[in-house]
Amino acid sequence: PLLLDVTEGNQQRGKNTCLGGRTKPQQAILLPHPLYPPLLLDANRVSNSGGRIPKQGDREGLLNSFFMNSSVNLYSLTYRESRSYLFAALFIVGNILLPQLCHLVPQGGLILLPIYFFTLIGAYKYGWQVGLATALLSPLVNSALFGMPPVALLPGIMTKSVLLALAASFIARRYQAVSIPLLIAVVLLYQVVGSLIESLMLGSLALGFQDFRIGIPGMLLQVIGGYLFIKYLLNK
Repeated sequence: PLLLDVTEGNQQRGKNTCLGGRTKPQQAILLPHPLYPPLLLDANRVSNSGGRIPKQGDREGLLNSFFMNSSVNLYSLTYRESRSYLFAALFIVGNILLPQLCHLVPQGGLILLPIYFFTLIGAYKYGWQVGLATALLSPLVNSALFGMPPVALLPGIMTKSVLLALAASFIARRYQAVSIPLLIAVVLLYQVVGSLIESLMLGSLALGFQDFRIGIPGMLLQVIGGYLFIKYLLNK
């Protein structure tokens, strides 16, 4: 909703209020816009355009304002830095504890996809090397300690984990920002490509795309939970 009806500018067209022989200009009005920050627009420009808001930038500027709406501090750590191993270890522990909590719910692992959660956060926040270490070691440690995921499913899960780490780090480095649309792109990219590869491994499209049948809550958890972690918790 507009703070002030722009048609007021049309009603005042051609009418000037004189004060002491001087013309009182129409006041500027503040119009909130769903994609742009609040714009201070001159009432004459609004009325002359038939009440429509003038264009602000080109289409690329519109897309950038949508995709890059939340700037955060992002890093690309390397294996030469000791803190890379510290962060990777913390995210691996997270990928061990979260699945155990999810397994308290029937089929919680299949529905919530917890094994990927901290891989996404680590790769997006700290780069592909931290993400890759988390992606490779998390499934192996879980399988060795708890037998989940089963050894037969490890290749597919590790493939998706690696794809997630690469996709998250690439998009983070490309846009230097975090947003819900960007994280949706990360999740769809690794899931679609990973499911195709897993279908070839298992010889079944139904099994390969199982996450799209029952794992949608887990994908939403990755997008929304990942955004909250990266934007608010790890940005402190």
